[in-house]
Amino acid sequence: MKAILVVGNSVLEEDIKAVLEEVEVDGYTQWSGVKGTGGSGPHLGTPIWPSLNEAFFIMVDDEKADRILEKFKKMREKEEVRKEGLEIFFWEAGRLE
Repeated sequence: MKAILVVGNSVLEEDIKAVLEEVEVDGYTQWSGVKGTGGSGPHLGTPIWPSLNEAFFIMVDDEKADRILEKFKKMREKEEVRKEGLEIFFWEAGRLE
């Protein structure tokens, strides 16, 4: 099982959700209005830096994780996505039964 954290500019929200729907992710947790700074600059929700991020936390089996990661890798190849900012982090995870 893998945990995947997707953080991207709010303008990418629908594109991110489309990937999750296409791969048939059963559920995820989403945080809206997330502030931060990184390679695409500050996303702080202020008059100077008005943009904000969306964050998605996803837990899926390894096969589905591989499909998700491949789709996000292709998405990040687009110049407009890199400009807005999209980061993907993943790690092995377990679930308490």
